[in-house]
Amino acid sequence: MSVNVVLGGTAQFVVGGTLYSLAGSMKVDPGGVVRTPAIGPSGPTGNWTEKVDPPMIEVEIFDDPAISVTALRDTVGVTVQLQMKNGKAWLLRNAFVADKIDVDTVAGKYQIKFSGTSCQEILA
Repeated sequence: MSVNVVLGGTAQFVVGGTLYSLAGSMKVDPGGVVRTPAIGPSGPTGNWTEKVDPPMIEVEIFDDPAISVTALRDTVGVTVQLQMKNGKAWLLRNAFVADKIDVDTVAGKYQIKFSGTSCQEILA
C-alpha cells in the first residue's frame, strides 16, 4: 500500500519575524564543504581540494506595497525561515541579503537571495 506524501508546493517565508508573500520559486543550499577532484597532467590523482560553500536561501516574493525593497536590501543579522508544505523547515542564521534585488514591475515580484553563517534543516 502506498502512502501519498506532499513533497513540495506551498510554503511560508519569514525574515526577522515578518511573513512575506511567496510568488514562485524557492531554493535552499545548506552550504558546506565542496570537493573538487585534483587532476594532474596524467589524469585523476584520487585527491581533491576543499572549499566552504556558504548557505543560501533564494525565493521569489511579491512586491508588497507595504514593504520597502530598499529596507529589505539592507537586511543583516536576521534569521530567515522557510517552512515547507511537507513539514520540513530551513533556518538560516545571521542572514543578510547576498545579491542585488531587481523588481519586475510588470509581474510585481522579485527574487531575493539570503546568505548566513549556518543553515539548519528541521525534518518533519
